[in-house]
Amino acid sequence: MESHEQFTLWLALTTGGLALLVAAATGFICGIWLGPWWQRRQFSRALKDASLWQNRLLTELEQVEKNCTFALSESQKPFPPDRQNRLEKVQSRLIESLQRLANLRGNHSSPPAVFQFEWINDAHSASSGLPDRSTFDLNLKHMLDYGTSCHTTSALLLVRMDRHDSALRRYGSSETHQLLQKMIALVIRSARDTDLICQFDEQTISVLLPNLTPAQAWRQAEMIRDSIRTHHFLLENGQQEVIVTASSGLSCSQPQNNPEELIQSARRALAKAESLGRNRLIAE
Repeated sequence: MESHEQFTLWLALTTGGLALLVAAATGFICGIWLGPWWQRRQFSRALKDASLWQNRLLTELEQVEKNCTFALSESQKPFPPDRQNRLEKVQSRLIESLQRLANLRGNHSSPPAVFQFEWINDAHSASSGLPDRSTFDLNLKHMLDYGTSCHTTSALLLVRMDRHDSALRRYGSSETHQLLQKMIALVIRSARDTDLICQFDEQTISVLLPNLTPAQAWRQAEMIRDSIRTHHFLLENGQQEVIVTASSGLSCSQPQNNPEELIQSARRALAKAESLGRNRLIAE
């Protein structure tokens, strides 16, 4: 009799435990599957009220910005290559989406002004044949002033060959100069007809990118970087292949920017890119 009661108690406890386990597992699975659906449903409902979904979106974006700031303050470890590529893709898509949201206008807004002007072609660098620094400074101000009058954004890209000093020691000044000239040719080939490529300093090439959103400027900078990364560089003898990559810093103009602010922003981005290794592109 006592044994029968113990068995009944054990059976009841086992049944209760299994029921609890099934309930917990069901809740967990439902949370995984229904959580994103419920979030999308709530956001879809919020879209019917402009002020509601706009406030909700801004709140979530502000939280993302806080999370990124916290992550930067807690850890300076760089992303591994696979996550770095994923981060750059997310950054590009997010910049483009934010730019499109920021550019939303009412039905009665006036059409944007046409952005069309000519570069000021002045002095050129003797070593590279590109417009020199004085011509760059003149055209940067020209681009920003014209962009302000047309209410458009533009960008500045600084490109520098990775491990230039190491190449000098290994291959000599003549071979390194030829490699740099080939890199410049790739930058020119990858740029748009409306862009201006200049000699920024001895080792740095600048690309003025007029009338581009930040997302468009990022994609253009990626094209330039990839054209260098995938090219087969050969020394003058044509027999030895050399790996050449470049680090790049991108800065996009804001209405209140002056030329020096844009230059310093691009310089900081370039320094950050070089600190992370080879073939890096950083936007600020």
